[in-house]
Amino acid sequence: MDFPKFALIITISFTLSVTPTHLLSNSDHQGTHGDSLLIGSIWKPTIINPILTHSSISAVLKGIIFDGLIKLNDEMEPVPHLALSWENSPDGLVWTFSLRRGVRFHDGSELASEDVKFTFDKVNDPSIKSPYLSIFGNIKAVRARDRYTVEIHLKNPFPSLLFYLDVGILPKHLLVGKDLWKAEFNYHPIGTGPFKMERWPEDEIILKANEDYFKGKPHLSRVIVRSFKDQRVVWAELMKGTVDCMFLTYPKNYDIMEKIPQFKVYSFLNPYYYIMAFNEDNILFRQKRVRHALNYAVDKERIVEKVLRGRGRVSSGPIYPQTWAYSKVIEPYPYDPKMTTKLLAKAGWKDTNGNHLLDKEGREFEFVLLIIEEDDVSRACALLIQQQLLDIGIRMTVRPVPFSVMYEKFLSTKRFDASLLTMISDDPDKNYLWWHSSQIDGGFNVFSYKNKKVDELLDKGRTTWDREERRGIYYQFQREIYEDPPGIFLFWRDYLIGIHKRFRGVRFSPAGILNNINEWYVPKGEQKYR
Repeated sequence: MDFPKFALIITISFTLSVTPTHLLSNSDHQGTHGDSLLIGSIWKPTIINPILTHSSISAVLKGIIFDGLIKLNDEMEPVPHLALSWENSPDGLVWTFSLRRGVRFHDGSELASEDVKFTFDKVNDPSIKSPYLSIFGNIKAVRARDRYTVEIHLKNPFPSLLFYLDVGILPKHLLVGKDLWKAEFNYHPIGTGPFKMERWPEDEIILKANEDYFKGKPHLSRVIVRSFKDQRVVWAELMKGTVDCMFLTYPKNYDIMEKIPQFKVYSFLNPYYYIMAFNEDNILFRQKRVRHALNYAVDKERIVEKVLRGRGRVSSGPIYPQTWAYSKVIEPYPYDPKMTTKLLAKAGWKDTNGNHLLDKEGREFEFVLLIIEEDDVSRACALLIQQQLLDIGIRMTVRPVPFSVMYEKFLSTKRFDASLLTMISDDPDKNYLWWHSSQIDGGFNVFSYKNKKVDELLDKGRTTWDREERRGIYYQFQREIYEDPPGIFLFWRDYLIGIHKRFRGVRFSPAGILNNINEWYVPKGEQKYR
């Protein structure tokens, strides 16, 4: 969750079509530097630390302040970054990385293998409670063989390891002996990335170009993020020209923006799926038959058309449709309220007193759905689902909860019946975090979902090297979780972005919203800010 600690919700493969791109040849912008990018956001930044932050706008900013050993390209494949090259042992248990020389942190100190070791050791320290712990828990040891060579020793083969090594590297000399969660560093982060912290006043973060960036000085002088109350305010600021860019634009605004000459619009299928997830500690949702029934009760096609204006696709499960692991054979549950009624009746839920609500053993079928207060899309979806469930005799109360407290106050404590969430699935191994039973206690499986077959398949998927064999494993996983659903898989949403047309070299992809920000530029004659 894209929460302060929850890697899956809200808020970020492999064949991507972005429309339109506006690219000029290198000769068109050689020596072009200057101007600022002003981003309007509904999310207020929290701490910025690459091994602690995994949510909202802070997660976007950490990606341009810090660098990882690898970088994911637009096709979501790992390519060299801080590591120039790597190799792994025949048994797959030892990975050796050769670091670039001369890469410097923003304070001028040179990055070395000890920084990499320090970072990964901190991730694997249970007392730190890093959201990456579940991913890196397979690391047995990290060794700095020499100043520019790092070895990662694994407990078991892990073919997805490279995919996760885009996590930013921390400067050991600034954090050794410090409490990472309380460190002042989190508000004055120092990485090796293309932009570095300049100021962090109220409701605004100002980053300036890193002139010593190892890939060359960025063309833009600054990246500024301004936080606003909601999307309506951001939209108004965009129309006034006080911000240049709006992420995750709502479909109705995107349709308008397409017709405004001063903006460029971009879209790609976001690797986050919307799910109405059940808490299986609640007796209402323990029966597989009941969860099946509820999947037939929701008209997902109508939601995509009405809420997203067709800019998305109905989901059949938690595997990203543009990844190699996706099975096209499995179709989403159709809308069939008669089937819902039939299955619920078999489970003992019937309207025995004529009040148009299903009941069983004196208890009516009613529950509370938590949604993110700031997310208008979730709110609109919830209202449609609420009516569709009421039509078959189920009362669902919608309760909006602020993004800032959703995980800590409700999800991690399992104080919820169901919640409408967005969950990342850019790599099929991510499903281990949400749906493996080992993650119920202290992990991200806050839903208490247990399925022995799912566990076995996820274990095999993360330890099998052959791509075709892994594909078959994840096909089986997709089928199994379809037959035993942890909730109602709703849809994948197009990520819609509007940006002022003066910015060139712009690309957006699932790999990261600002993944190539160091290449963006504004021609001298169109620059707006000094």
